[in-house]
Amino acid sequence: MSRFILTIISFHFILQLIHCLSIKRIQDNSKIITNEIQLADINIAVLSTVREQPSKNSCNVKNSAISSRFLQSLYLVKKGIDDVNRDDSFLPNITIGYVFIDTCNLVPKTIKHSVQLIPRVNDQTCSKSNQEMEYFDIQAVIASISSSESVQLSSLLSRFNIPQISPMSTSDDLSDKVRYEYFTRIVSPDRFQAEALTDFILEYHWNYVSILFIEGSYGENGAKQLRKLSSIKGICIAVDEMISLDNSIEDIEKAVKKISNHPNAEIIIIFLYPGETKMLYDQLEKAQLLNIKYVLASDGMSFIQIPSVLEKRVYNTFGIAFQYRNVPGSFEFLTTINPVRNPNLLYINDYWSRLFDCTWERNNNTSKKLCDPETNLTAANFQIAADSLEYDCFLVLIKAINRVIQRFCPGISRSKVRNCVTGQRLLKEIRTGSFNTTLGNIQFDKNGDVYGGYNLVQYTHNGKWNVVGRWSREKPGVEPLEKIIWPESYVPVSVCSKPCPPKHYFIQKAVVCCWDCRKCRNNEIVIDNRTGCEECPEFFWPDREALKCVAIEADYLKWSDFESVIILASGIVVEFIDNVFLSDEAKRWNLWSE
Repeated sequence: MSRFILTIISFHFILQLIHCLSIKRIQDNSKIITNEIQLADINIAVLSTVREQPSKNSCNVKNSAISSRFLQSLYLVKKGIDDVNRDDSFLPNITIGYVFIDTCNLVPKTIKHSVQLIPRVNDQTCSKSNQEMEYFDIQAVIASISSSESVQLSSLLSRFNIPQISPMSTSDDLSDKVRYEYFTRIVSPDRFQAEALTDFILEYHWNYVSILFIEGSYGENGAKQLRKLSSIKGICIAVDEMISLDNSIEDIEKAVKKISNHPNAEIIIIFLYPGETKMLYDQLEKAQLLNIKYVLASDGMSFIQIPSVLEKRVYNTFGIAFQYRNVPGSFEFLTTINPVRNPNLLYINDYWSRLFDCTWERNNNTSKKLCDPETNLTAANFQIAADSLEYDCFLVLIKAINRVIQRFCPGISRSKVRNCVTGQRLLKEIRTGSFNTTLGNIQFDKNGDVYGGYNLVQYTHNGKWNVVGRWSREKPGVEPLEKIIWPESYVPVSVCSKPCPPKHYFIQKAVVCCWDCRKCRNNEIVIDNRTGCEECPEFFWPDREALKCVAIEADYLKWSDFESVIILASGIVVEFIDNVFLSDEAKRWNLWSE
């Protein structure tokens, strides 16, 4: 046991040493603050991807676009914390604090902040300089949406028994509780996306599809699961192509050419990142396939904000979307915040600039108007971009914290509450409890994956979608909801070969779903499960479906048959004519002979 403790301490010291040596390399290229901190009795850290970076190496606030969706979600978590702290009946005498951190969707930045969230050992510091690392005493973490970031975060924090819960990290790797013991998520892992997609395919009796997937665990694991399920459920794959990160455009061009050579495979399943998705739509349009093929996308499609993709995906695109709802009271809250009333909110000025397309610089060289910090959001046709996923993570954590306190240390003082709310107790409560969220009651399995599902959506104009079905881990198949709007009321038939018509047999091709049809001769029947023909014996003839030979019945004419009447009448006429003619000829002969 002492050796284990020594190992942990040594590991912690090494982490701090790494930070001291590299602190100048992992830093923001801006003096603008990228986090918001308010510590209290129990603290929750929230790591969010508020800004998408043009560079993969630095977090440059000035040169990046802010995401209203994730920033609003962060604000709603703060609303939840403020509501809890104002409620004297819930966690009485206990105040919840927070650390909001923008990871900029950068793994190096996530690693840096992960080190800041682990407990300190013996008050170790880098030096007495202003480069000393700032540590935060936190009891739980709402992790980033990125699986790559969550993998790095959890591999470290799990060693120190710090529970994490993610709103969107879906990598199958995170279900490994040997490496990511303290990780939980309120969305289903990627392997269930493959099940939802295959069930959607079977719902419309499709059996011939193409798969395009991005290089890396996200795409490769998704494609692997699809192949496995397709083999079990009788779905054949026409084109199966990986799109490399280094050679994306060439790979997509090659894949689209192959897809064009398989006209019967009308469905394209994609596990792609936003940039590669844009390339795919561009190439489909170039090959004049945009209105012909149907795209069935993974969850990543619902997060894309690229204008050209939003415009082109309205053509025949379906996909997976996470189930979520609006946070109660979110509209009232988000329409009351402004830079004057809430000056300490993270990125509040940048958020205001984005909402109203304005600038705070009085002497600017652009045509943008000057920002008014007290503009009425309600009058500005404000739209909520946030979802409930981060807020639901907060609800799970805060209710688990409350149950731990009620069970192990009711009435505990503020100074001792952190000793009561341990990582082990909190994790056990999360894994075994049930929690009422905006989606209703949810629970988690032994791997920390929610017992949940997906919405199946049809993408429409203006970046929106209609929910046309629902899929759940607990119920097989797809539950249809809103009716799908098919172009010209045509439901695609994505099958390699249609069933052979009667009196035909099929010749199997290399792909099990594909075959050619050949017609049997008129006196032959189809045999061996429609794989060949056989001639009927003498006096036998195929039945209507040419499935068996039946004896030819002897047929006799009856007096009542139409044919009999015709023959009889014809005979009488002939006899009459013959008699009359012979009689006249006989008279003439007699006269001549006389």
